[in-house]
Amino acid sequence: MKVDFLEIGKVEDKELEFAVICASFQGKWIYVKHKQRDTWEIPGGRREIGEDITVTANRELYEETGAIEFTVEPVCDYFVIKNEEKSYGRLFYAIVTKLGELPNSEIGEVKLFDDLPKEMTYPEIQPILFERILKEAKAMNVDRLNIILEMLFQEMNGLTDEDRDLPILWNVMHMYSSLQIAKLLAMRRGINFELAAITAALHDIAVIKTKKTKNHAENAEKYIREVITSFNESNKGKMIFINQEEEDMIIRAVINHSNKGEYSNDSFIELLKDVDSLDRYLHGVKTDGEYLVRCKKTLRELGIAEFMI
Repeated sequence: MKVDFLEIGKVEDKELEFAVICASFQGKWIYVKHKQRDTWEIPGGRREIGEDITVTANRELYEETGAIEFTVEPVCDYFVIKNEEKSYGRLFYAIVTKLGELPNSEIGEVKLFDDLPKEMTYPEIQPILFERILKEAKAMNVDRLNIILEMLFQEMNGLTDEDRDLPILWNVMHMYSSLQIAKLLAMRRGINFELAAITAALHDIAVIKTKKTKNHAENAEKYIREVITSFNESNKGKMIFINQEEEDMIIRAVINHSNKGEYSNDSFIELLKDVDSLDRYLHGVKTDGEYLVRCKKTLRELGIAEFMI
């Protein structure tokens, strides 16, 4: 048996028979178990006649996991040669933010894993697909982030501290260090690290715009939409943009990040709360209460809790 990969576009669309979706949820990988099997597999399935392959991916992810809020991105095409027969499929990466009830289907169980399960249905194929996803996730594609940072820095460069609750220098320091922590923590949790970094970069945008810290999370939506609209308009025709679903995810995380004692199932909200808590601690800001709880939890997750004072 042979499994190999191809760039999207190298295979005729009509040749694509399968969609396989490596999906992460709350920092873990989603695997499913067929009702008639005792082994685990990555969500996916066969394309229906006349169906767009991306529609196949969205349909299969919902039918096999119950995912109701998610983003799906194509990664590459692949082929499998077995017994001299060759079949093609497309590999997708999905970030799931909400799981619902499992639909009535051939799937009997859904489970979250930190890595590959030991017992897999297709041990000669799916581990190879999973490794490709991990490789892609590690690729540092941060074009959108860098453009947004340039936009923000150009605006902040001419600002003064007059009438500000916090020095503008603090906003710059906090923005840059938070987004780097966000990247690392997102990689650890299987979350889109560029989107996490953009969220961290924008999380105090209302403080920058209004000069005040009071209700800065709740007041951020207007300013985030302005930044993203400007970004998308200035990059028209360049195949680089932030879509509506991503914009909503960023805003949802930012407007909910201040209450550190409240926990949710939204991976982006939780990541931003953890990042904000840890960054202030690393800058030497007095950290107690729920901020400290989150710092300790995050450092344990990263395997460096012993450095917590």
